[in-house]
Amino acid sequence: MRDILAHELVHIATRYSSGPFVPVFVEEGIADYVGNDARTEALSFLASEVGVGIFDRALPRDFEFTIGSGTDIFRSYQESQSAVRFFVLRWGLQRFTRFYRELGSREIRAGTARYHLNDALKEVLGFGYRRFQELWADSLSA
Repeated sequence: MRDILAHELVHIATRYSSGPFVPVFVEEGIADYVGNDARTEALSFLASEVGVGIFDRALPRDFEFTIGSGTDIFRSYQESQSAVRFFVLRWGLQRFTRFYRELGSREIRAGTARYHLNDALKEVLGFGYRRFQELWADSLSA
């Protein structure tokens, strides 16, 4: 119960730093990462799926948090939490915060959500979404 409360409080706390171009995987990933107190065992479902070869190496798209079976939706949350955890462990909480604020500050601009996600990652990490997704997936398969 405490995990759920922490998760929902993170959504409230980040609401004013978020924006229309922040994908659901980032929003839910932060909330799950904090809500689960960054515990590695919180990702045991995803680890088991990777272990048996049920891993598509792709970050979930927004609709995958609401459409599909309960297992499919839970997988999206697990992948999101894992991606945020990977970012924080590899580049640090400060850089993740900088990325989130940069992406969230983009309120009314030309371009798709994917364009802005890619651009914010390039600004903070020096490379875009495709490379981030590849590094994240590699970290799970290693």
